[in-house]
Amino acid sequence: MAVLWLRFLTEINNTTESVPQELLESKEIRQAVELVEESAYTREQLRGYDKFWDYVRVDKTLASAPERSFNKGKEVGLREGKEAGLREGKLHAARNLKAMNLTDDQIAVATGLTIDEIALL
Repeated sequence: MAVLWLRFLTEINNTTESVPQELLESKEIRQAVELVEESAYTREQLRGYDKFWDYVRVDKTLASAPERSFNKGKEVGLREGKEAGLREGKLHAARNLKAMNLTDDQIAVATGLTIDEIALL
């Protein structure tokens, strides 16, 4: 690796037009070459470069937003469905207990429903 870095330091400068492939095969040296290329940009090129990456970041954010919204909606839907199912189960049990001639107070204790809710059955 040291040999590749020595080659990078001696062969790559502001007049280099092409970088040897064996240098680009190293991830670290490839990143260093990219930094050298960026440092040679004019102010206008740097603005364009920054604008490009701003667009990329915005696109990534927008692409992930529907997934996050879907997951949040799924979470809320599951919670609401579970709550509705529990309530329906309590009402079903209360109807059965009422058919067994239990008092509203006993049904309320057994199901957790209020006396008013039981009276509506």
